[in-house]
Amino acid sequence: RNSEALRCAVGLTIEEENRVQVLFMGDGVWTAASLDCPAAQKHDLPKHVETLKMMEVELIVEEEALVSRGLKVSQEEITTKPRQVINEAIKSANVVMAF
Repeated sequence: RNSEALRCAVGLTIEEENRVQVLFMGDGVWTAASLDCPAAQKHDLPKHVETLKMMEVELIVEEEALVSRGLKVSQEEITTKPRQVINEAIKSANVVMAF
């Protein structure tokens, strides 16, 4: 499912007018924190993240969710931001797709 969500985000970048952001929130931070593991590579998660970065998509992980789960994100292409900032991004979005 996580791989499909990232693949869908890649597809949304095809339309030039779409401004896509990928937000890893709540338990979704496990995906952002585990991109280096063999299971993630098996499901092409790193490939999707790499494609999203090439398309200049902002990848954001929720700071509070990382801290509460004792996780860290080692990928420099993923930015850590506080929940309040992420909530503002969601509120100002024209469309939100949750996976």
